[in-house]
Amino acid sequence: MTITAGRMGLVWMASMGVVLAVLAGLWVLGERAVSNRLASVQTLVIGTSLVQYGIPDPEGRSLATAFGPAPQLRLAYSAASEEQLFAITAMAARHGVQRLFIEVNPIVSRFAFKAQGCGLAGWIEHHFIAMRRTFRAAVTGQDVMANALARPPEQDRPRVVDEEVLTRLYPLRLTGSCSADRWATLFAAHPDMQVVLIAMPRAPVARDRIGADGMAKFNTAARQFATATGMQLFIVDPEGTWPTDAFIDQGHMSPEGSARFMAGLAAYASKLP
Repeated sequence: MTITAGRMGLVWMASMGVVLAVLAGLWVLGERAVSNRLASVQTLVIGTSLVQYGIPDPEGRSLATAFGPAPQLRLAYSAASEEQLFAITAMAARHGVQRLFIEVNPIVSRFAFKAQGCGLAGWIEHHFIAMRRTFRAAVTGQDVMANALARPPEQDRPRVVDEEVLTRLYPLRLTGSCSADRWATLFAAHPDMQVVLIAMPRAPVARDRIGADGMAKFNTAARQFATATGMQLFIVDPEGTWPTDAFIDQGHMSPEGSARFMAGLAAYASKLP
């Protein structure tokens, strides 16, 4: 039996329909998992692996200090994008989270190797990574939130700074936010949610690579974004004085750095209205 071009086209379209349906299903499952996890949260901290090392316990069970009303939750995604942080923030707003801390680093800056990821490109990248994460979780039988809720691995490992990593990461690209207007609109629609941006500290070796001028420009970019969106800003190390012992590499905090970070964040939060 000869397969005509028309039938081949129908088979191709049917195959594409199946693929799209699977992808849509993965997206829905991933979104539902995050949404369900946020349903009862009152204080949320979201960011990259810098936040993971800064707040090792995602649910604050071992914390002696509080950042806001309980229940509290920390979500940390390695190399999180602005689009991803915005999506989680929008979800948190819908669930009525009272206090939200957002790492500003990936919103106003990019590492040297990383594209800006604005517009359609950023949207596609965010959705692709989210679906891939959900697929892997389904295949391995893990909770799709496992990575975001994980404690940092080997936080007591020897302090090592890889020159190749530094060359790949820096100089820092201060590209600014892709979606300042969307952020401003979101928060204007949820005035009861208290939002604070966090400019995370950097190890001396990273500060040296970025340079004093680059660090000043980063802080300025963070302040400008906070002003444009009506958010508050907590710059953890405004003078750039945190020592090498507070880190295990160019940016991830050691246990000593984590304790200092949480104490500083708690002190800042205690002064919020």
